[in-house]
Amino acid sequence: MIDLETMGKHAHSPIVALGAVFFDIRTGDLGQTLYMNISLSEQMKRGATPDASTIIWWLRQSYAARQAITEGDARNINSALLEFESHINGYSNGIETLSVWGNGSSFDNVILRNFYERANYRAPWRWDADRDVRTIVQLGRDIGYDPKSEMPFSSERHNALADGTALLNPKNIKLNKYGNLPRNKLSQLKGKENTFIGELNGVDGVWQRKKSKAKKSNRRLKRSANGTRRPRKKQRAPKLLIRFGDALPVEPVLGYQERAQQMAQSLMPTAINQALSEAIRTAK
Repeated sequence: MIDLETMGKHAHSPIVALGAVFFDIRTGDLGQTLYMNISLSEQMKRGATPDASTIIWWLRQSYAARQAITEGDARNINSALLEFESHINGYSNGIETLSVWGNGSSFDNVILRNFYERANYRAPWRWDADRDVRTIVQLGRDIGYDPKSEMPFSSERHNALADGTALLNPKNIKLNKYGNLPRNKLSQLKGKENTFIGELNGVDGVWQRKKSKAKKSNRRLKRSANGTRRPRKKQRAPKLLIRFGDALPVEPVLGYQERAQQMAQSLMPTAINQALSEAIRTAK
């Protein structure tokens, strides 16, 4: 998975940060990561063109997000391209089995490939290995799960590495039939007075406050400053609903591969026979 932070929205935008992480699409396990800032001025000298709206957008982001792309050593674009290629070659199982996921069919992968072509380098992944996260997001929305709204970050938004690794684990909350949070569930939880998002005892997630229980006692309570007795209440620990962090193993429930194979075995012989008959009939 790659994620670029750029100074534009077109295919020749300058890259200011590149993040990459290996992952297992079957289990969600994360592997080796890479993050580097890239010199903006050096790219503009080579013809990369920023746009004003994106620059203004960056100025409105958090200090941490802006700090991530401006502090530290910024590599020149050629060094960054070679380092990314070395990262892929060093940790992948070979270019034949490598898939490169990016956000948008015309954005991350296209921009990075353009820079390889400008530098007269060959991109370190096959032309047919490009994969698009936005397509998967839309498929999720079509079946009732929106990763963009139901999967919050535990890291800083618009950090190229954090954008590629943010995960969440539902805990004490009802899931839909696909094993995911129901659509808009997080938004519903955020709107409730008894829930909050934050860190408690080192655990970052969505928490539910529990009502305090008044403890019955015959013991006389001390009066408060205004003369009324203070109620005796014991604060109960909040309940963890959703935890931000490591991925959990999942069991596939859709069975689409098996159904696709059954349909192919059932329909393909007839379709092939029809196609052959039509080809023979119309042959000259």
